Amino acid sequence: MRFIDSHTEGEPTRVLFMEENGSRTLDDVLRVWNDGLNAAAPLAALRALVANPRAPEACVGALLCRPNSTDADFGVFFFNASAALGMCGHGTIGVAHSLHQLGGMAEGVIRLETRAGIVEVRREQDNEYSFENIPSRLVHRDIVCTLHGNDVRGDIAYGGNEFFVVEEPRAMRSIAEELAYTRSIRDALTAMHRTGLHGPIDHIALFLQPSRADAQERSFVLCPNDTFDRSPCGTGSSARLAVLAARGRLQPSEVLVIESAIGSRFKTSYRIDDEEKIRARIQGRAWITADGTMQRTEDPAHADGWREHTA
Repeated sequence: MRFIDSHTEGEPTRVLFMEENGSRTLDDVLRVWNDGLNAAAPLAALRALVANPRAPEACVGALLCRPNSTDADFGVFFFNASAALGMCGHGTIGVAHSLHQLGGMAEGVIRLETRAGIVEVRREQDNEYSFENIPSRLVHRDIVCTLHGNDVRGDIAYGGNEFFVVEEPRAMRSIAEELAYTRSIRDALTAMHRTGLHGPIDHIALFLQPSRADAQERSFVLCPNDTFDRSPCGTGSSARLAVLAARGRLQPSEVLVIESAIGSRFKTSYRIDDEEKIRARIQGRAWITADGTMQRTEDPAHADGWREHTA
């Protein structure tokens, strides 16, 4: 199976090209994922493509297919080793850069249909891209969960995935500490039966003090596969913009630079569309890291991959 690997501001994307994708729509791929019954691409095989030993834990897969809508150029199904994703911001930039390398962005603009809706991506310069996300919104504000006797206050917001957004005026601690903290928050929300706009809250996003002078905030985002986003997280940034806009703390077109856990950054802003919805704009860079063919010929015990935190 043909693949192109890239990373967007540090977070990896694996674009997958299946031979049968020319005749498959996004709905077809979703059916394969949901029931795992298709012999050509069963559920375990799809997950294995973005799991160890073939990929790092943070890898997000982007399976290209035909769009359902005639308004889109490609359909793309985002997923990691744990779950399907509604949208993926860093992955959107990674897909665009991979297609550009193949000559698929001749006009410098491409429209991708995701599970969450259609996003338009523009090549700004060299390896830098921007996209306008699907509508984002603040769902529930000022939700409090208690960890070891201490209250943690945050907002439930949607940016293409379901987020619990927490703002804390402090520097980022170690990766291990923030992972433990965000996992505890997620577990507390689950125990409270708190959900997002369309389902379970699968991402926890902390917004902290930046470490670099050219950023206003720093994000630490826990992803569904229990690892952290190396980029500032496109859908998490979109959820953050929705919170700030709803609270009157950020105006349309005002730029907010968000630093990631590893020090990379996204330039973000938003507009209000004709339906009075918040449309985030995310800008970042991607780099190609590999171009090759996937094989499934090793020890059968590892054929379907494994995950670091459960191994």
